[in-house]
Amino acid sequence: MNKSKKSVMLIILSILIIPLIGVLIIECWYLPRYLFGRKQVELSNNNTSQITIMSSNLRTFSPTDLFTKSWFYRAELISEDINEVGPDIIGFQEYTTIHNGYIKDILQGYDSIVTYRDNSLFGESCPIFYRQDKFELIDSGCFWLSDTPDQISIGWNSAYPRICSYVILKEISQSKPFIVFNTHLDNVSKESQINSLELINSKKKELGGYPSILMGDFNAYVGSQTINKAYKLFDDANIIAENNLQAGQSEATYHCWGQMPDHKRIDYFMVSKSGINVKTYDVLDQTHAGGGRKHYSSDHYPIYIKIDLL
Repeated sequence: MNKSKKSVMLIILSILIIPLIGVLIIECWYLPRYLFGRKQVELSNNNTSQITIMSSNLRTFSPTDLFTKSWFYRAELISEDINEVGPDIIGFQEYTTIHNGYIKDILQGYDSIVTYRDNSLFGESCPIFYRQDKFELIDSGCFWLSDTPDQISIGWNSAYPRICSYVILKEISQSKPFIVFNTHLDNVSKESQINSLELINSKKKELGGYPSILMGDFNAYVGSQTINKAYKLFDDANIIAENNLQAGQSEATYHCWGQMPDHKRIDYFMVSKSGINVKTYDVLDQTHAGGGRKHYSSDHYPIYIKIDLL
């Protein structure tokens, strides 16, 4: 190889390697705090029959999320979000094995169901965490949103395998079972979104038809075919809540790191048409201060509800 070819190869390698080294340096900058400065979630007062449920799209792990968008920086902000709400039950979306170790570590006192949608390195999950001191687990599981729900599969022209996790819980001091579903509907196929909702509703009936809560990222706006289908099967917690979003109040859940503050809602709580009284629906649209700038725990805001079982 002559000198000119060697020079070209060195330039190409430099173009490829230098950004990679830069990414590694940025990621490692936050590692000490991530590994050794973890904030445990504080369990709130358990002397109430009201149940608080939180849904949070964490943003999938991506090496291209740099600086304060890095998971190793944002993880602490997720902990602050959870402490702000004080949930009894939490559902996450875009949750990977990278998130798993941290989240399980900070959620002491919670049990969980975690199933990944495929066997890839960053395969996502829709896990559900619930307080061990408040609930008894009756049943749990996960199914794929497809014609073959019992196996890893892609259904109805989805861009990715899509899943729905569930738990059947009973408050330790009560005798009323209820079901919590957590899902992330496809971002491309409307056919998949609609068929997935029908499948979840069928699963609800199969599991006993108990009062149910369905939470997650629906990738659909109010007024779309998907949400119109959801309204036939469930009630929108924001609409029926005694304390809900008021006229003029932003309902944005996806905000693209603060760049789209008035974006329409795509994350939802749907509840069964009987058996549940929704007291509160809200969006946790808080930002986190640092270095004189606003920082975000994710590109989505968490949402939460407070309910009573009837």
